[in-house]
Amino acid sequence: MATIQVNNAPFIQKNFVVSGAFGEPRGSGVHRGLDLAPVGYSGSLYAIDDFTIQYVGFDGSGYGNYFIANNGSGMMYLYAHMASIPPAVGTHIPIHGYIGEAGQSGSATGVHLHLEMQAGTTWQYSAPL
Repeated sequence: MATIQVNNAPFIQKNFVVSGAFGEPRGSGVHRGLDLAPVGYSGSLYAIDDFTIQYVGFDGSGYGNYFIANNGSGMMYLYAHMASIPPAVGTHIPIHGYIGEAGQSGSATGVHLHLEMQAGTTWQYSAPL
């Protein structure tokens, strides 16, 4: 796997490897996001876009600590497996603003960020881009 330099990834401020690609087989389905594993430590996470936190949750058998955000222009984002509880619902995060730390919560098998994106204003768990 290739290591991506930090200047190419403003949402995770460390070098990282793509540890899980979108669409690859997983159990009885396919992986619906992109897994980004920081090299060397848990890794600070930053916003990929200017958005507002719309939902915060914990899924012990899946996403772990996660949130869903909306940019107000038809794009939504899901950040999962965070090390701690994400920012509160209604929190506005500017692009490149600090969000939290990558972690190993939920069903994660190593420290990483699970990132999903989709168009729309209502999150559909089975319909990422």
